[in-house]
Amino acid sequence: MSTFGEISEPSSRATWEDWDDLAGDGQLPELQWETPLELPEKVDNFVLIESRDDSILSEEKKNILEINCIKKANLRLYKTQTGANKYICIIKDCDMMLSSDVVKLLKDIITRSKVIVTIVVKSICEYQTEQPTLQSCIIRKVTTTNKLNLMKIDYPKLEQPNIISGVSAGVFNLREHLGLSATSLVFYMESSTEYQIEDMQKLLQKIDISQARQIKQSSILNSNLYM
Repeated sequence: MSTFGEISEPSSRATWEDWDDLAGDGQLPELQWETPLELPEKVDNFVLIESRDDSILSEEKKNILEINCIKKANLRLYKTQTGANKYICIIKDCDMMLSSDVVKLLKDIITRSKVIVTIVVKSICEYQTEQPTLQSCIIRKVTTTNKLNLMKIDYPKLEQPNIISGVSAGVFNLREHLGLSATSLVFYMESSTEYQIEDMQKLLQKIDISQARQIKQSSILNSNLYM
């Protein structure tokens, strides 16, 4: 019998998935808030930032107050000191296998928030495109079907095959499932430890986390190291 046009996989490959290697011994830590999480009935803004380090907000931390944490997920929850119910969550290099559990613990703030923005900071070498670029920072966005209450953030749409993963993907999918609005951004950057990106600061200013200041950018693309 002809099998033209069909793809046949060995039985061993058919029962194996990409994330199987990440499971390890299958023993994931049990996650919980350091203290019981207390939230107002309505939250104005909630911003979640996933990055390999938290230095991207080193200058802004004087404007926010830490109120809780999930230590085993490297997650810290802050509240802005502006009087409004605005929260920011910073997740530093969290194990991908813990994403679902983190989203469950964030469910109350996810469902109560009027405006949600998630930000994933990745290395620029992870950005997949057919068009070569010399930019030191590329920003792409994805929005939910419900665009009511979406923050006015004007960036190009994230192109395939690039994806949003981790806790940000879980937050976005939950909002979509509930028919609520959300914006997810991916910041492809050279380095988040050497300098603050102007577009990131402008976004944080909108939610009263960052204050306007002069930004000095230094990029290896602007140097003559390899000339």
